[in-house]
Amino acid sequence: MSVYSHAVALMLAVCNGAHFVVFVCGQMATRNTLCMALKTASLHGQVDVVRVLLDAGADVSARDENGDSQAHFAAFE
Repeated sequence: MSVYSHAVALMLAVCNGAHFVVFVCGQMATRNTLCMALKTASLHGQVDVVRVLLDAGADVSARDENGDSQAHFAAFE
C-alpha cells in the first residue's frame, strides 16, 4: 500500500470513528498525515480517535500553514 493510500484510509477512518483502522494506519503514517488526521478528528469531535492518533505519535503542538495548532481546532468542539 502506498503512502497516499495509507493517508486516504487514515482520513476515512478518522471521519468514521474507526478506531482500529486509525490505529493500524496511524502506525505507518507520516508526520504530516498524522497532523492532518489529528486536526480532522478534532474538528469532528472524535475524542477517542484523537487519543489513538496521539498514541501513534501525532504532534499536538504542530502548526498548520496558518499557524494554528491542533489544540486550536480542538477548542472549536
